Amino acid sequence: RIMRRGHRRRDAQNYPDHYFGLQKARHRVTRVAVYSCYYGAHEPLNHLAMAEADCDRFIVTDNPDISVDGATTIVDDMMDLPPAIASRRYKLCPQGPLSDYDLTIYLDNRSALKPNAIQRLKEVEAPFSLFRHHQRDCVYREGKACRRNKVIDKKRLDRQIARYRQAGLPRNSGLFCGTFLVRKRIEGQLADFTHAWVEHFLHYSERDQISLGYLAWRQKYEFGILYGNLADNPFMRWPVISKTERAAFRASVENHAPATPPG
Repeated sequence: RIMRRGHRRRDAQNYPDHYFGLQKARHRVTRVAVYSCYYGAHEPLNHLAMAEADCDRFIVTDNPDISVDGATTIVDDMMDLPPAIASRRYKLCPQGPLSDYDLTIYLDNRSALKPNAIQRLKEVEAPFSLFRHHQRDCVYREGKACRRNKVIDKKRLDRQIARYRQAGLPRNSGLFCGTFLVRKRIEGQLADFTHAWVEHFLHYSERDQISLGYLAWRQKYEFGILYGNLADNPFMRWPVISKTERAAFRASVENHAPATPPG
């Protein structure tokens, strides 16, 4: 463990650099972008997600009327994909104007950056850094959890898990969070990994964390592991939108939705 038992929790600005589990970058990072995706209006738009970001900010959306103060709106053409699928294209692979940056930071809409996070993350050495999953370390157990708790195409999920089992994926081989993704330019080995991740996501279930864990094992890809976990770390807060708030928002949207015309 990087932080020994008994150490008191520190404010983000007081963490020594080695607490972050990352080596300092050998090359200066000059252009940084932080972005979030908002598709389908299934939860409130978090206007404060990127408020602490001292860099270029983007919101990627299917709604041209969406705007966030200080952020550039990227309107996705969707390519006839449903929102749950289209939203992952930018999440899994920073593209369009995002491809011009030395470092991109993807932030889930239910998250909010902490002060000084950008300066810390500029020091990252690994091409792709993220958090370990805070509850599980096994792709198979994640599949079971998704089957119980998520609205998901269970046939596609079962086919995916069967494929991974046939390929020899061992239990407890590692599981990672897709909520907060820190990446250098998508090139070289990272480009190969990213393209494989997109292919698996499109071919199998919409739960991208399942394919992420499998591909890390299959390709022997080594992530940079960020210090802490989703609920307790120096970089971001999560969740800032509760399940109750999400449910209330969805109910409000459904109550105000226009009636389906007969026919």
